[in-house]
Amino acid sequence: MSVVVSPWTKGSSKTWRVRVKLTTPSGHRIEASKKSPFESKTASRAWGLELEKQLWSEALTPKPPPAAPTIAEFALRFLDYLRSRRRAPATISAYEVALRLHIVPVIGTVRLDQLTPVDHEKLLNALTKLKPSSASEVVKTFNRLLTIAVTLKVVQGQPSRCSSISRDPPSVRAYTSDEVARLLAACPQLRDRVIVYLGTHGGMRRSEIAALRREDFSPTCDAVTIARHVWRREVLEGAKHGKVRTVRLGSTAAAMMRTYLAELVGPWLFPSKPPARRRGAPIPKWVSGCTTCEGVAIRLERACGRAGVEYLGCHHLRRTGATAAARSGASPAALAAFLGHSDLRMAQRYIALQGDDGERIADALDGFGAGGV
Repeated sequence: MSVVVSPWTKGSSKTWRVRVKLTTPSGHRIEASKKSPFESKTASRAWGLELEKQLWSEALTPKPPPAAPTIAEFALRFLDYLRSRRRAPATISAYEVALRLHIVPVIGTVRLDQLTPVDHEKLLNALTKLKPSSASEVVKTFNRLLTIAVTLKVVQGQPSRCSSISRDPPSVRAYTSDEVARLLAACPQLRDRVIVYLGTHGGMRRSEIAALRREDFSPTCDAVTIARHVWRREVLEGAKHGKVRTVRLGSTAAAMMRTYLAELVGPWLFPSKPPARRRGAPIPKWVSGCTTCEGVAIRLERACGRAGVEYLGCHHLRRTGATAAARSGASPAALAAFLGHSDLRMAQRYIALQGDDGERIADALDGFGAGGV
């Protein structure tokens, strides 16, 4: 630390400049340069020593932690954090909707370090009008926000998390083999049959089917790489969660794909038609060359109507393939790789619903230890 007194060069009056430099025990350096209110150098030095004491006192006095932001203020940073971690746009959109419609209007003005169980109850009471599945997702978004706040050290300590909402296990209703056969028979166009096969035999989501290109298939079409998906009429790299996976196809599906690719013109498996527009008007940015998710769903719905099969959505083709794979004895790890799930519990649902595990265990234990000691 030091106090340096030097002539003040600006102006005609004789004054002094006082410079104070000090280093705190933590290694933080503090510097101050001020004009002395005295004409005497000695008085200016004494004034500088008092200034030094003041700076030391301010440096060593513990400062209160900055006030934590409100939930509404931190919501934007929370979404930016997810984008920087390359979370799926659909996931970020779901979080944004939960915050904007359900969380911020109810407890958005509460600071993160002042959350109490009363605020949790207030949020839960506001969610009673929602279905249990929707309310559960809102609570998961809220708890996720608290976790990121702790990670970014926005709030000290561990804020209490909102209790989760019990929900019924999601339905895995799937088409039967007879229904799939009727559905394929009701598809006069090869394109529609390919959609059914890719959904059931490839375990693909409709967003992944819509974004397939010719080069995604192996030369013999016995494997397909899912490297992109369509979201809000925009082609994004990676599957739904940004991952790329490769799925093996059986001989029947491979033969159908070879026939379809031989007739295909252009790189996209399901090319889209440009929307009608006035002459000279610019082409909308979302026109990417591939069809939309809605286009895939419309073709499947029409095929279901012709076949007399209940339309359950494109995702039920994927569930049908997963159910058939689980019935064949596929392990949870194999099912997770087939479906592109990072959590084995998602794949475990299909195995648990087969209902024959208990019978297999009983048969395996039947007679165990019957030989006596």
